[in-house]
Amino acid sequence: MTPEHLPTEQYEAQLAEKVVRLQSMMAPFSDLVPEVFRSPVSHYRMRAEFRIWHDGDDLYHIIFDQQTKSRIRVDSFPAASELINQLMTAMIAGVRNNPILRHKLFQIDYLTTLSNQAVVSLLYHKKLDDEWRQQAEALRDALRAQNLNVHLIGRATKTKIALDQDYIDERLPIAGKEMIYRQVENSFTQPNAAMNIQMLEWALDVTKGSKGDLLELYCGNGNFSLALARNFDRVLATEIAKPSVAAAQYNIAANHIDNVQ
Repeated sequence: MTPEHLPTEQYEAQLAEKVVRLQSMMAPFSDLVPEVFRSPVSHYRMRAEFRIWHDGDDLYHIIFDQQTKSRIRVDSFPAASELINQLMTAMIAGVRNNPILRHKLFQIDYLTTLSNQAVVSLLYHKKLDDEWRQQAEALRDALRAQNLNVHLIGRATKTKIALDQDYIDERLPIAGKEMIYRQVENSFTQPNAAMNIQMLEWALDVTKGSKGDLLELYCGNGNFSLALARNFDRVLATEIAKPSVAAAQYNIAANHIDNVQ
């Protein structure tokens, strides 16, 4: 397996092996047959981070081999969403010949949604100024002219410049109801949106008919708390990251939920 090749033909065999392994581990305690939830075999990751390697006049995305620490060039990444793959090509084309945007650029982070929204963060080892903002705005406008619904962010030491906003709003169909989830750049979100839907629907199913209240610790943007609110009298969710707290509060209001705090 390489970053640009996913062995999708092996997915069913690998999944079956995991099921057998789980049954073997649980055999001393239960003989129940596990319920299996399948992921899309490609384009399932809604977020990805890449280092940027400068090679003369060229530059490109890279990752590092976990064992050898060697660099691996990545021009496409089939594990990531189709939108991320489109943006990878467009971003490199947009910064390669722009001295302001490429100078000391060392990483690009991508966050996308099923509704084809994206936040792209460019990380630098330099101060970002008005000239950088002007060039970044021109790049953003060029990307949008290609029908890419994208927001750009520049990051440097003690600096964050969001040209428009630092979030995107995901919409997930959960057990017959559309749920809105604000996702903030540089905050945790479930990377596999399709599996997230299945996790939430499973959690709803197994808590159906529950009595009393629900407590969730470290709730993030309210991913589970908001979906499960319909099965409980009251929900109390805690979180320490301020951006996630703000996103959770927004999501409570956006989903018209009145029993979550």
